[in-house]
Amino acid sequence: RLSYMVLPEPLLDAYNKKSRFVNSTVSKVDQLIVQKFIEEGYYERHLNKTRALYKSRHDVLIEELRPLLDICSISGEHAGVHLLLTFRNGLMERELIERAAKRDIRVYGLSDYMIQGTKETSRTVLLGYANLTEEQIKEAVRILADCWR
Repeated sequence: RLSYMVLPEPLLDAYNKKSRFVNSTVSKVDQLIVQKFIEEGYYERHLNKTRALYKSRHDVLIEELRPLLDICSISGEHAGVHLLLTFRNGLMERELIERAAKRDIRVYGLSDYMIQGTKETSRTVLLGYANLTEEQIKEAVRILADCWR
């Protein structure tokens, strides 16, 4: 992994004095490659391409979920490459996860991310879509609709 920071001019001297004592785990060659990648605009192009790809997947997922809106609501759809489905058809989180797992689809319970939440009271699952193609998203939602109805 490699990280970087952009410092305001007034902090550069102080940082350079202190950073002499920090041992970087990333080789200087790798750092220079990334510097060139950013300076020549490749990183920005990569981000734009990635954003477009995820936006397309996001839009497909939202569209495919429309038939389920009579039994659940969507939230968090503008926060990353996942969204939340909260069910009002009587199914609890644990049941939603188990039914999906039986069809080889992994969904995550919101209670896993809560300080005080349990699968016994939660009706919300998290769906991620970053690593799925649009066709995989369509097929997965068809399967989920079948097992959650």
